Amino acid sequence: SQEGGTLRQASILGGFTSGRFHGLANIEIANQDAVEGRDRHSANGVSPDATLFPQLHRQSLFLSGGVDFTDKVTLSIDALVNQRTMETVTQFTPSSAVAQGSTSTPSFTVAANLDIQLAGDWKLRLSDVISRSRNSFTTYYPAYDFGYSGEYENSLNSAEATADGTLLTLPAGPVKAAVGIGTRHETFDYPADVTRDGSYLFGEVQFPLITPSTSRRGLYQLDVNASFRTERYAHIGSSTVPKIGLHYVPFEGVTIRASWGKSFKAPSFLQLYNTRYAYLINASDLGYAPTGTVLVTTGGNPDLKPEESTSWTFNAEYAPSAIPGLSLSATYFDIRYTDRIVTPTGILLNALATDQFTPYVEQSPNAAVQAAVIAGVASFENWSSGAYDPANVVALFQNNYTNATGQTEKGIDLGFRQSIDLTKGRLSAFGNATFLELQQQFISTSPVVELSGKVFYVPRQKVRAGLTFEKGPFSTTLTANYVSSETDTGVTPTRRVGSWTTADLVAGYRFDSTSGIGRDLRLSVAVMNLFDRKPPIALSGSVGYAGINYDSTNASIMGRFATISISKAW
Repeated sequence: SQEGGTLRQASILGGFTSGRFHGLANIEIANQDAVEGRDRHSANGVSPDATLFPQLHRQSLFLSGGVDFTDKVTLSIDALVNQRTMETVTQFTPSSAVAQGSTSTPSFTVAANLDIQLAGDWKLRLSDVISRSRNSFTTYYPAYDFGYSGEYENSLNSAEATADGTLLTLPAGPVKAAVGIGTRHETFDYPADVTRDGSYLFGEVQFPLITPSTSRRGLYQLDVNASFRTERYAHIGSSTVPKIGLHYVPFEGVTIRASWGKSFKAPSFLQLYNTRYAYLINASDLGYAPTGTVLVTTGGNPDLKPEESTSWTFNAEYAPSAIPGLSLSATYFDIRYTDRIVTPTGILLNALATDQFTPYVEQSPNAAVQAAVIAGVASFENWSSGAYDPANVVALFQNNYTNATGQTEKGIDLGFRQSIDLTKGRLSAFGNATFLELQQQFISTSPVVELSGKVFYVPRQKVRAGLTFEKGPFSTTLTANYVSSETDTGVTPTRRVGSWTTADLVAGYRFDSTSGIGRDLRLSVAVMNLFDRKPPIALSGSVGYAGINYDSTNASIMGRFATISISKAW
């Protein structure tokens, strides 16, 4: 039977307004049972006790309040306290050791905003944010009475001042502007204390070039938006990135938008300082050599550079007044990254069967090189079929975070929506489709590699379409979800992974005050994966975990599950 994964969730939201004061509070508690290997038919080969989906517990409290000092000055404060725990049981094969894992993540965020109405329509906002989080994890092997634990903490203090309003008025309309400045102080404790200070400045202006008018054919409205952002991080560097946008309406009902811009992103603390591990793996498992072993490293890289990108987007929307309820849209996007932060591969099985990762492979590393690598990691695990022998290591594969020379994401998003009023209700049809191409080049001398359409990467096509029927207080929606086929590159020879199509059904009813049950009571039932479709077989998924023969990035082993929700307002 399909069991496990039961979720119990409850929340209550309440608020008040009284004169110059207002407040709101929300409490939420959620508990979800684990999904074990014995609970899923499609998990054949997985240890019965191993968790396919962890046991989760979450409690959160959100508070919001404010006061209007005058009709032009308002102070508001938001606070969120959250506690999450996760429990897992790991057993890579039915005969291997059982590992019990537990992770606890308490966190809180407090944000204060002071809003001041200035002259004209100009507004000033002063903001301050304090955030803290801690992640504590423990792994225990009952068979060996052995375990290890760790903990890392994050903190963020930020302050920002922004102002926006009308800069001037042109014949075509008002020129809107916004400007802001801010600072950030971040800390990270794992395994050593590190800090990072940053500052930024941004500005944006929107120019109305042509005021809306039906007297001009093909030129109803035209606006231009220009912005910039300058960021500076200690020990990393600074960058100024621009963005330009165009909003063009040739006719009523037709809207065209285009944009060009650059971006700058500093590496995260985990990407820089995450714990480094080393593994000894049979060279034949990696497709590298028939004999010998390979030393593989993973984890952070303190030498990472920021990643930058240049993006183009072009969007067209059609919503004719002659066909009420119809909306069509198409968006083309092209994003080109430089120094994109990636790991060379997420699939170790047969990873070295080609020369794709040659830049990160050192052949025949000597004993001194191996000793230095092992000394620099937190843990060294032997996954090979024999004892570790430096003379038997034929290659060193550094699979740590790294800067790829380039990565390109380009594709098309299509959207459709049509609503029709019927004699007995309202029917709405909708659909969205994405066609994506993802390519990557590790170093300038290596070939460009296609990533989209391969397991554990983005699929080439995703489609979501459905129908909604509404009649009075009743509504129901049936949705179909499609993920295109993939190529499993972790096996030799490579094999095709089938496409995956699932259906979801949601129905809801809103009781009115005349029903005797009460005002604003809503009941909804949702069934996800209505026909209990199993994920398509992808053998690479079983690398390191027997029986997980599917692509966990693009499919789910949860199967059909139902949700019942009841909400009530007073």
